[in-house]
Parts: sequence; structure tokens; C-alpha cells
Amino acid sequence: LVFFLTFLVIQVWGQSPMTVESVSLNQYATEYALVYKPANYNPAKKYPLLMFYHGTGESGTTIADLSKLYDNSNAGGPAYFIAHGQWPDSFYNYKDGKYYQFIVVEPQSSGWEPIDQNYTIGSLVNKYSIDTNRIYLTGLSAGGWTTWNYCAHYTVTPLYKAAAIVP
Repeated sequence: LVFFLTFLVIQVWGQSPMTVESVSLNQYATEYALVYKPANYNPAKKYPLLMFYHGTGESGTTIADLSKLYDNSNAGGPAYFIAHGQWPDSFYNYKDGKYYQFIVVEPQSSGWEPIDQNYTIGSLVNKYSIDTNRIYLTGLSAGGWTTWNYCAHYTVTPLYKAAAIVP
């Protein structure tokens, strides 16, 4: 499986900085996600996390379905911009005058429940050097609903509080 995923990443993205990874969906299952780490990723440094949740039209359960995220300009997610070389290396914060690099994760699911995001975000926090005070959630359509519902505490108490959301 590792060989296949590595081969797929090389074939689909060439030199793209995204990788295909399996992340926790809940205590019983995983889902595929596109993961972007800055080129100079340093595990000793804490990075903000940007999660993007897609809409129903981009749903899927196979590795091949990930193309709906990175090869679709209508999907609106960062994976498209990263895959097409349009994602900046860092973002400037006018308030503090500093540049910031993000870890960007775009999981693909056939349908989310907000409680699943506790597992997904938790697995990412355990795997990468993420600043848990700077977790940003965004999504379109059903992904916007997931973002809103996770943070509004309708059906789940978030384990990680979002610094900002854009549903």
C-alpha cells in the first residue's frame, strides 16, 4: 500500500508538495486526505493548521476520487491551487508584520459528522507539529455545514477550538 500511494503521488502530482495520507475519520475508520506541508517543514516549529472540507459534489472514498479536489477549479479548495502552483509559500499578517506557513489538510469523505473531526484533527495534531491555538476550519456547502456544526457545538464538543472559521 505504501508503494502504491508513493507511486500515485509521483504519477498524479509530479513535484507537487502534497501527499496522500490516511487520517482518522472516527475510532473505527480512516479516510484519504491531501496534505500539504511547507517545503522547509521543521518538526521543532509549530505551524498553524488549515482544514478545508469539500462539498457533496467532491465526495468519494477511493484514492482516484481525490482528483475531484485537486483537479477541479469549482471545488474551491486549497488543493487545486497547491496542485497548480498557485499557492504562496507563506502568508503575510499585516497585524504583526510576520509571514506564516500553514499545514493544509483537505480530507475527502463520503459524508462527515462533526464528531468525526475530533478524531481527524486529533490524529493530525499527534502526527505533525501543529499549533493547537491556530487551527482554522473552512469549507463549502456540506463542508461549510461541517465547519459550522463542529464549532457551534450542536452535536459535538470540540476537542480543539478553532481560531477562526469560514463556512
